Amino acid sequence: MHPTDYIHLRWIVFFFSVYFLFMKSITMLIPVFNEQENITQTYKVLKQFFETNYKNIDLEILFVDNHSNDESRNIILNLCKKDKKIKFLRYRHNIGFDASVYNGHKYTSGDAIITMDCDRQDPIDTLKIFIDKWMEGYDLVYGVRTNENESFVYRYLRKVYYNLINKFSYFKYPVNAGEFRLIDKTIKDKLLKSELYYPYMRGMTYYLSKNPFSFEYKRKNRQWGESKYRLFNSVKYALNAIIEESKFIQRFLFCFFLITNFSFLAISIYDILIKNINIKIYFLLIALNLFIVSLISFLNNEYIFREFTKKKIISSNLVEESYNL
Repeated sequence: MHPTDYIHLRWIVFFFSVYFLFMKSITMLIPVFNEQENITQTYKVLKQFFETNYKNIDLEILFVDNHSNDESRNIILNLCKKDKKIKFLRYRHNIGFDASVYNGHKYTSGDAIITMDCDRQDPIDTLKIFIDKWMEGYDLVYGVRTNENESFVYRYLRKVYYNLINKFSYFKYPVNAGEFRLIDKTIKDKLLKSELYYPYMRGMTYYLSKNPFSFEYKRKNRQWGESKYRLFNSVKYALNAIIEESKFIQRFLFCFFLITNFSFLAISIYDILIKNINIKIYFLLIALNLFIVSLISFLNNEYIFREFTKKKIISSNLVEESYNL
């Protein structure tokens, strides 16, 4: 080979090194549970969006399967075999939404991670806001749902939920902010410093952010498949967040316990000094006290169980299968 060829080769290697050094990468983290109707189309829409708008960004798509029992696994594996930028992670059992997202972050390699549901209710065009604001220097970009198509009951319960969280928590969390968000790698690194099994991802990413940005958007109605996030799961999610992020339940039970005991004492003194009181009132107060004590015991057992489960799960392997990781 001629010496000038070596010089040209060195320049080519240099320019490619500089290109890859400064090229940004993004991981789309897509949690999946029985979404066989949506997976392929979600993949196609994401690929088309990035090829049209962000050719200079290296895209990685990580599907996190929370142990689906439909064809989701096979569909994702077929995509992985065709495209090496598609990653697949499947858990040994359903570990819950937030835990699946949290553990999925351990397998991401992007400079930023965008979490988006697979049901395609989050409008794809809003990804441009996420990425552009991230490029401007925001380390967290999240969408706030307008919820115009949501029932009054859901809107009211969500309002009560956020009021409780914000009143009894150290941090004040944004109202109606869902999982549709971008976090910078710096936030991800902070997240993963602690092993968590009951994470509240909406709250954690927010209070770890130094420079957040929010915008309002309207979610679309689900067109394919059935929603897995019904009333029971919503209540379960809210209770977990309240237990993990606030002292509301403990303080409420303790105050109620004090009030019933004080009432019992006051009625007893009144009964002794003035006149006899219907014994049913005594039984009612005793029953209330026993009920509150039972709830406090249950809550303490829940915390002990969580700590035990946390240590047990952390020491075990949650992953059943992976591909392209």
